[in-house]
Amino acid sequence: MTEYWVYTWLDSRGIRTLDQLKAALASAAEIDDLKQAARLVVDNWRSSHPEPRPLSLIAGAGIDLSGRLDCNATKCRRAQVDRLFRRAWHYFETIVARDSIAEDLVVHSNCPADELRGRLPPNFETVLMVRELGAESLVEFLPRVPACFEHWRDHAKEAGIEDVALREAKIVAQLLRESEFEVGPEGDGIICTINNPDCSHTQWVTLVQKEIEGKSQDQIKRAAVQRVARKFLVHLTADVKAAHTYGGSFGSTIPLFQKLLANRGENVGKVAFEVELPALDGLSTAQLIEVRLEYQDTFARFRTRLRSFLEECLQNRLTSPEDIQAKLKTDLIEGELAELRSNLKQAEAAFKRKSAYGLALGSMVAIIGVSTGVITPPVAYGLAATVSAASLSPGVAKYVDDMVRLKSDDMYFLLQAEAHQH
Repeated sequence: MTEYWVYTWLDSRGIRTLDQLKAALASAAEIDDLKQAARLVVDNWRSSHPEPRPLSLIAGAGIDLSGRLDCNATKCRRAQVDRLFRRAWHYFETIVARDSIAEDLVVHSNCPADELRGRLPPNFETVLMVRELGAESLVEFLPRVPACFEHWRDHAKEAGIEDVALREAKIVAQLLRESEFEVGPEGDGIICTINNPDCSHTQWVTLVQKEIEGKSQDQIKRAAVQRVARKFLVHLTADVKAAHTYGGSFGSTIPLFQKLLANRGENVGKVAFEVELPALDGLSTAQLIEVRLEYQDTFARFRTRLRSFLEECLQNRLTSPEDIQAKLKTDLIEGELAELRSNLKQAEAAFKRKSAYGLALGSMVAIIGVSTGVITPPVAYGLAATVSAASLSPGVAKYVDDMVRLKSDDMYFLLQAEAHQH
């Protein structure tokens, strides 16, 4: 995976914060440079054939890091970043997010510079958030075909969700029944504020005078809801088509999307996206990413076992996320973590009994850590200078062997993750 072009641009200018970015965007020359870079990225993408990414999550609205169908406020953007990684970190090798910066710079290339200075910072802020988490190696920011309102029904057919498009009238009726409305003046027309939990965020629809003239309040509400429903259907179609293009698993946290795509067949990627990994609820998103990257070898082995576990669940027709999560906790995680803890304690107890050295256990473990790679704190190097692995007694040598074996256990990274909670 090549470095995201935006990170390259930021690094070349020493930009680490949003304030530094805004200062750079004050220069018309910098904006022109960004436009040229974005055009090159999009042109290269259009002329290439994407490689399949079967073990990637193709992030849709709500978690695609674009702010589309969501909110651009910093708090909401950070919540979107957290939602994405907490859904994807434990199973998917990479995440394909939307390169909104390249798309905006190309689509709005003729906009005045001041308008671009207002449009770009939220997307740059999200990119900086990902880097702050240390997760840039896990995310590919790639362009996508823009949502097409004119031919969206044809695209829905191409994406295999034509049946969803045909349910548009029913979707409008349901949103009308379940939404709360506020209607107020806006210029020569009105603005409708629509709140519905299935839309994830408040929706605002502006209707001009000619669109409301002679219509009742109920007809005005219907017109507003029809526009919201169409917008969501068009974006859902584009997201599902993108997942087909990139050959990965589609995921979105927009409740309406999840309902519209329910009961369409299960696969391991879909189930993995919906199932949260038990035992690590106390970790922050940054800690989850840190643990995954620090213990990559054992994490990779655990992920292989997780895939096998989920495949077995599907073969046994167990598809409920809640039921799978409960089974995962009891059958795979809790029992094996308990066994691993027990084995670690036994290894330490045997070491205490058999070690002929007068060093404290913590110091000896530090020495062993340097020799075996179990741990590598800086303080251990000074201790290791006086004792080599070859000079250790048989009891200590067995402890070394035990620790190397236990550290390679599939569950070792989870055990280390638990330690981050305290």
